[in-house]
Amino acid sequence: MLPPWPFFVRQVPTWLWLVVALLLGTWSPLWCREGDARIFVSTENDGVWIFSYPKFELVGKVALEGRHPRGIALTPDGRYLITANRTTGDLAIINPKTLQVERSLAVGRNPEFVKVHPSGHWIVASYEPSISPAPKGKPQETILPRAHILVWEVGSWKQVADLAAGLETEGIEFSSDGHQLVVTNEGDSTIGVYHFPSGRLIRMVDLKPYGFRPRGIRRSPQASQYAVSLENSSKVLLLNSKTFQVERELSTEAGPYGVAWDPQGKFLIVAAARAGKLQVFDPQTGKLVTSVPVGQRGWHFSFTPDGQAIVVACGRSQDLHVVATGSWKVIQVIPDLPVPWGIVTLPLSAGSLGLP
Repeated sequence: MLPPWPFFVRQVPTWLWLVVALLLGTWSPLWCREGDARIFVSTENDGVWIFSYPKFELVGKVALEGRHPRGIALTPDGRYLITANRTTGDLAIINPKTLQVERSLAVGRNPEFVKVHPSGHWIVASYEPSISPAPKGKPQETILPRAHILVWEVGSWKQVADLAAGLETEGIEFSSDGHQLVVTNEGDSTIGVYHFPSGRLIRMVDLKPYGFRPRGIRRSPQASQYAVSLENSSKVLLLNSKTFQVERELSTEAGPYGVAWDPQGKFLIVAAARAGKLQVFDPQTGKLVTSVPVGQRGWHFSFTPDGQAIVVACGRSQDLHVVATGSWKVIQVIPDLPVPWGIVTLPLSAGSLGLP
């Protein structure tokens, strides 16, 4: 069980957290404001690459040799950059100004996602325990271990919780008030909803009647819905954020993964990775607005801080595709990244791993 919310966190009303989040979306540290904005891309084979924006010049790298980073996140104050590293089973806590790794936090086998609480006070990551062979005559799925969700306090880096989750916990999201943690479990096609900070399981939502392998999950800017991608069923579900009832099903092209609303909630963006498309939907009607051809295995994407473009990290084609949000056309391709995976920006912006 997590410790109680710190006094200053408990005393802040929900409306004020929303104001803080809005301000953080347009604020950046002095070192960033003096130059261009920054785009941080985790690459599985060469650490983190940092690009300036709007010039898209490579301005730095974070060396993470042999660690194979995937999930990536920034704290709201821009003080810490965090990666989830597959090979070493840990999180790297990085100073985004010096590009130095300040510490590592042990996680466990196969960490993939890392998420920062809206208050900036905690970080959350999931891992999958090692799988033992099934006894003779027993199907393997009967003994698959549950994933775990770990929680650390930012600053002290003390681990404060270890929650049992579903099978192959993947996407991680918080409710707008920070009191619920919502995760996708791709192995058993469920969503787990937990009270935060107590860690109490509120409900498991079975998605198998709608499809299989939920991966990405994002909250709408209005906080009324969650979008969940079903990778093996070529769908995105829109769920009511209070009842978790499915309100709409969107048919996508093959292999939807990363999802995000634009900052105004007018469009829902879906990375249909197996099809090599970035798809744009009207979430009010469910109608497809357009499909933009991008690179191969584009799992994650981010809006630029000014909202003028979306940058897609395409792992298999090893490039970034920049899509203008006005025309929905690819305006630039940045080649030769060694298996890009995740992407976030500073100042923080909306995206499949960034702000809602």
